[in-house]
Amino acid sequence: MQAQHSPSNNETNPSLLTDIAVQAHEILREEYDEYATMLEYRNAWELLVAVSLSAQTTDAQVNKVTSVLFARWPGPGDLADAPIGNIEEVVHSTGFYRNKAKNIKAAGAVIRDTFNNTVPDSIEELVKVPGIGRKSAGVILHHVFGKPAIIVDTHFGRVCSRIGILSCDPAEKKPDPIRTEKEIAEILPPERWSSFSMVANLHGRRYCTSRKPDCFNCPLREICSYRYLYVEPVQPGAASTQSAEAASTPSSVPEDGT
Repeated sequence: MQAQHSPSNNETNPSLLTDIAVQAHEILREEYDEYATMLEYRNAWELLVAVSLSAQTTDAQVNKVTSVLFARWPGPGDLADAPIGNIEEVVHSTGFYRNKAKNIKAAGAVIRDTFNNTVPDSIEELVKVPGIGRKSAGVILHHVFGKPAIIVDTHFGRVCSRIGILSCDPAEKKPDPIRTEKEIAEILPPERWSSFSMVANLHGRRYCTSRKPDCFNCPLREICSYRYLYVEPVQPGAASTQSAEAASTPSSVPEDGT
């Protein structure tokens, strides 16, 4: 039997939050590949650079850039010693190219000089690398080192908020990332962190979008606070019509940063 809950459960029944989070995780594992990533990389260093370049652009565009970038400067030291203008020219198409070029050049120097040309495998050390925050560090830990990490971005936070496992209102689209990480860590065991992060992120892009969530086709609809509180009840036979309309509306397509 699936647990159902009201908003008050956020504060009064932590064990129910765990039950709901685990149920959501198991359902989403059936829908998505927790190891899916469209970024192309051969080692930890290449993924570090790729995630640093991925902000406000597409994975496909990052892959085009990194294929050229690593052909010219394959290692951290190579990139650290490269002229900044040359790096800017290569990464220009990813947007915010000056900051990105500065960050990956500085990251190369830090990996070479501080970490002996080895990408560290702890979040505490990864966030010392220029351009790498907790989200990017978590991606590296999960995909390269197989270590637990809660990877918080807008998609993940929105899904967690809507299914009612955070202390904020389920309608909150952008819950505080630090608070989100802390609260998820309190209700899920570490062995579920990375997997849940990845599948919830993918769910936020496919069904639980910011502007027009497809609540009627959502596999989490039976345990979702947002659906019960904020989505109008649909009469029998109407769900398929509304879902079809939502699917055909351009704004319902998941977008980066929504």
